[in-house]
Amino acid sequence: MKKEHNVLLTILSIIFMLSLSLEAITPEQEQREMQEMQEMLDMLDSLDSMDFQDAIDAAYKCTSQRQFNCSRKNIAKAKKLAKNKGQRQTLSYASNDLNTEIEEMRYEHRLRRQREAAEEEERRDRKARKARDKKSKKAAKKRRQRLERERYNARRSESSSSGVASIINALDNVNRHLKQQNYKMEQDLRRSIEDTNRQRRAQKQAQKEQNYLNAQRRADAQKEKRRANQAQQERRRADSRRADRQREQARREQVRRDDRQREQARREQVKRDDKQRAQARRDVKRRDRQREQISKDAKRENEKIDRKNAFCLSRSVEIPYLKTDCFTKSREQYRCTKIKGKYGMYFIQTLSRRVAIKSKSQCYHVDTFEDRPALFEIVSYD
Repeated sequence: MKKEHNVLLTILSIIFMLSLSLEAITPEQEQREMQEMQEMLDMLDSLDSMDFQDAIDAAYKCTSQRQFNCSRKNIAKAKKLAKNKGQRQTLSYASNDLNTEIEEMRYEHRLRRQREAAEEEERRDRKARKARDKKSKKAAKKRRQRLERERYNARRSESSSSGVASIINALDNVNRHLKQQNYKMEQDLRRSIEDTNRQRRAQKQAQKEQNYLNAQRRADAQKEKRRANQAQQERRRADSRRADRQREQARREQVRRDDRQREQARREQVKRDDKQRAQARRDVKRRDRQREQISKDAKRENEKIDRKNAFCLSRSVEIPYLKTDCFTKSREQYRCTKIKGKYGMYFIQTLSRRVAIKSKSQCYHVDTFEDRPALFEIVSYD
């Protein structure tokens, strides 16, 4: 996930640098784009933080279920995403919880092996005791059978001699004494075996209870530690969420302030543009009024000249040459032909331009390309 975020960040940086190199941007646009880039970086950091927290939660869950490979995998993933001191401390808590759970499982395995070994030893002792009892019973049975055979033989030979009867009585007494002695030995042996087994069972039960109490205390301590770690994690997550909300609120406030500043700058720019456009319209109107005034002045001057030169030519004349004196102060000779024009004026078509005769001694240039007339001086005419 982090690799994908780094690739996305690299692509966004390349696009941002290309946009900066391809077009000229204003400082406001550059600041806005830098702010957007910072927001994207903050978003990627928040995604990394959420991935880290998800990995830590998954590690705790796998540890509680004793899926240690899953826990190690999530801890390694969280280790790659850890960036600050708090996240590294959280990672150490998760690792310690995993190690503690592993030790507890090993201790439980040792207890189970010890319990199985004790049960196996007890089974062997019981089997050996049964074998001894069976062997003692078999020996007692053999002795009884032997004594019965001897008694039977003695009874058979009782009729033959009286000494045999005494021997038989003596043997009966011996057998009776042996039986009593064997019975007493068996009882003593059984009592001693039972006492030994009772003591061993009591010791095993006491050891088992002590082991159970130790395991229970250790499990309670581990649970208390796990609850403390979880409570600390919850507090850290709450602090992180509170800090994220505060950062988000500050970012929104900054965005609103920037928006208000941009809106104020835009309104001021619009006001300046409106003032410039109004000034331009006023300048255009002033120039139009000036042109109208110039046109009116020229028209009045022309009317004045027309009234002054009311004695314009009323007949056609040949003017072979004209001597010009324009505002460019150049003097040229032109071959002309006369053309009757409107308003009683005469127009003379030269080689390059058209002039209008106003009097016998001067004429004015009336080309369509110029508003200002050029003054011509007539040198000679027929």
